[in-house]
Amino acid sequence: MKIEKKTEQDVTILKINGRLDATTAQELEKTVLDIISSNSTPLLLDMAQLDYISSAGLRVLILALKKSKEKETGFSLCCLQDNVNNVLEIAGFLPLFKIYATYELALPELAG
Repeated sequence: MKIEKKTEQDVTILKINGRLDATTAQELEKTVLDIISSNSTPLLLDMAQLDYISSAGLRVLILALKKSKEKETGFSLCCLQDNVNNVLEIAGFLPLFKIYATYELALPELAG
């Protein structure tokens, strides 16, 4: 898994590439929690290049959502591939997250 971080229009964006599983979940968890604890800007996970998510990856998403709510910052997802969307749907997690179809739709709403 590769994580690319950038900030645009006061939104912190993490682009995730590869697989989010038991091997890589800890890296994303550390990155996300560091961002949430040190920033007050919304966090957007761009998952356009995320090929696979396991239960360990789902746990990271739920933890990030919980921590962002505690800190009252935004946490959203965008560009979910069908297989990742299906895993979130089967787990019953889709209603928990603000999910945008595209990066271009997410950014103005989160920044505004």
